[in-house]
Amino acid sequence: MADSEARLLQDERDSRSELHPVKYEGDVLTPGRKARRVGPWLRQVGILLLLLLVSLTVNIVLYGQNQRLKRATWNRGFTGIYARGESWKQFRTYTEYSDVNQSISDAVWAGFTTNGFVAIPHDEAAEFGLPLAEDFPDDPSKGVYVLEAFHEIHCVIYLRETIQDLLAGKSVDDRAIHINHCYDALRQAIQCRADDTPIYIPYRSRLTGDGQYRRCRDWNALEAWAQKHTACWPTGHCADLE
Repeated sequence: MADSEARLLQDERDSRSELHPVKYEGDVLTPGRKARRVGPWLRQVGILLLLLLVSLTVNIVLYGQNQRLKRATWNRGFTGIYARGESWKQFRTYTEYSDVNQSISDAVWAGFTTNGFVAIPHDEAAEFGLPLAEDFPDDPSKGVYVLEAFHEIHCVIYLRETIQDLLAGKSVDDRAIHINHCYDALRQAIQCRADDTPIYIPYRSRLTGDGQYRRCRDWNALEAWAQKHTACWPTGHCADLE
């Protein structure tokens, strides 16, 4: 009788083990293989969710940066002069700026008095995708920038003055770093714009493009904008332009 009851109890335990894979230790249930598999599975799910969260965060950040860069590359300019349209101007191989008579050419080159240093609110600069600039001393909510066109003009003037000094027999060794910077800055600007305007070759001369009309933006409007937003007034905060 006792053996029969023992067998029935064992059969019941075996049957329950098939339905619920757990271990019996005496009359106490302990987790079996199925229970042991739950722990690693939960950890994997947790890791997956964490990775998804990190990926989502990174994509949100990259999307924001991409949108700012898109706004920065819109062909509308920063100052608003693009909205004024373009006008036709005639290009000449030689002008008063290239006159060999120094009294004439020096006078017109001296007309570039606006250096292009401007103060731009940090929030506007960020909206346009510009890097964060040094604070404007008169107003820390603004950063100090220099408009590209004025930087290029500065470099042209600097190289012209250097050539004049060389022709006069003066040493320019102390300017080597600035000279190299300027012609490389001009190279980068030219390649960046990659102007594809075909410039004609005249039949009877080699004065490439002489007399040809080109569409140009309003330089005077840009100069006026730079003066209105200057970073050099009223306290004269302007570093030596490089």
